[in-house]
Amino acid sequence: MRVLIALGGNAFINPTSGGSIQEQISQAGVVLKNIVRFIADGHKVIITHGNGYQVGNVLTRTECAEGRAYDLPLYIADAQTQGELGSIIEQNLINQLSRAGINRRTVTILTHVLVGTDDPSFKNPTKPIGNFYTQEEKRRHAKDGETWIEDSGRGYRKVVASPKPQDILEKDVIKELFEIGTIVIACGGGGIPVIAKNTEIEGIDCVIDKDLASALLAYEVGIDRFIIVTGVERVALNYKKPNQAPIDKINVPKLQKFLDEGQFPPGNMGPKIQSAVNFLQKNPRGEVIITSFEKLYEAFYSGAGTCIFP
Repeated sequence: MRVLIALGGNAFINPTSGGSIQEQISQAGVVLKNIVRFIADGHKVIITHGNGYQVGNVLTRTECAEGRAYDLPLYIADAQTQGELGSIIEQNLINQLSRAGINRRTVTILTHVLVGTDDPSFKNPTKPIGNFYTQEEKRRHAKDGETWIEDSGRGYRKVVASPKPQDILEKDVIKELFEIGTIVIACGGGGIPVIAKNTEIEGIDCVIDKDLASALLAYEVGIDRFIIVTGVERVALNYKKPNQAPIDKINVPKLQKFLDEGQFPPGNMGPKIQSAVNFLQKNPRGEVIITSFEKLYEAFYSGAGTCIFP
């Protein structure tokens, strides 16, 4: 089967520790064990991943080095963390495949994703990035043209646009490698955002939702089963309320109805649900599973997680 597995950036962070590189390497090994089991079963696999925690650290280091090292635009921070996490994932896969006696190649593709300058999110940026700051710290760090918000009483944060992905520039290369059985790591952090200028491209500072980009890639390469890995085993209605109800199986029309009713918040489960809908509307033979990394293998074969059908 042709499978795309979208991992959240926090999948590599142990919540009880500080998230050092060594800890991320160790945690990635835990997460990837189930993916290696898919590979051992003979499935073709693409892995995508988030990068919010890692980008936040890059921006912090840039701020601490202000005046001593060159500044980094956000899209370059995206590129750096694609390489960083790609290396962590790829090294883990190479080692685990070797121990399992599996002869499969792996590759990380630095992935650029096209967005439109006319996307409404550029006029109304809402995606928080980076650290929380006091009002005085905000005054020192804020630059002309940036948008900042007070976030949940915890301080001020910069917010940026989160436009919809329109095209994945490396999709043909990804597909070629995938077709011959290479395990491809791509679209890290939703991809490096670029805009088109005539026949050329140019990086732009924004954040592309990882799951929306993954859904687009899944469609472009002909994925059978799109798996979104998150922090819960199943999607739930009335989440964290007394009448919370987990969803085992659901079709797109019912899911879209719940999405329209506001059941899935835009900053949490909403983009994952929209990604599932987008993929299945384009691929009526596909299937989406949303589950935790602990239940990943079980969900694929025996009905754990939330299964979404056209």
